[in-house]
Amino acid sequence: RKKSDSPRTKKKKKDKDSKKKTKRKPKKNIAKEGMLTKEGGSIKTWKTRLFVLSEGKLSYYSINNGKRELKGEINMMEVTRVEPSTTSKQAFCIDVHTPSRLWHIAAFSKEEMDSYVAYFLIFFLFLFTHASHTGG
Repeated sequence: RKKSDSPRTKKKKKDKDSKKKTKRKPKKNIAKEGMLTKEGGSIKTWKTRLFVLSEGKLSYYSINNGKRELKGEINMMEVTRVEPSTTSKQAFCIDVHTPSRLWHIAAFSKEEMDSYVAYFLIFFLFLFTHASHTGG
């Protein structure tokens, strides 16, 4: 029998694997996640990104070879208004207003656009309700 095939060696490998699994970060409370397109800030091109609404932030990622790369975030506490776009020529576009920027984010269907607008509104309603009950 080879040394590497002994039950003792296999057990050590198994223990190492189980330790790796416990070191993973816990998942954030994700309210909504999906593919959308966004218009660039300075270069006005449209790129498809994975958007994740979680913990007061709307984060967006590029995906290359199955790996997520964080490209940016919108702090939802800074958002002053969210509405279906009246300024963009892109179909199913949402305008997300912050003091520093007007974000154009487009869904792939009207239903998906309406769903994101609803999630944003629910988030703001929660903040408003929570702030009014806590004196903030």
